[in-house]
Amino acid sequence: MAVITVDPDDLEDLAVEMRKSADRMQASLDDLATGIRSLARDWTGAASDAFQVAEATWSTSMTDARVALDTAADLLSAAAGIYTETESDVVARCS
Repeated sequence: MAVITVDPDDLEDLAVEMRKSADRMQASLDDLATGIRSLARDWTGAASDAFQVAEATWSTSMTDARVALDTAADLLSAAAGIYTETESDVVARCS
């Protein structure tokens, strides 16, 4: 039988790091969006139109990635809580 060891604190630490990564990602995306808006004000024509469509698709994908990081962090945090609660329940029942 396989032995699985889980440290809820490690899960919570990883969740915190994932949230920090998501926040850094969002800050970078915000900076890029500012630059793109500045560029778009002066750029016209077919190339600009094509770029705007491609950028919108890319931006949506990056937002989805950021949401995925946040969701994974939430799940890790929830798992940490469940492991902690289960451990406490087992200790209480065995005492």
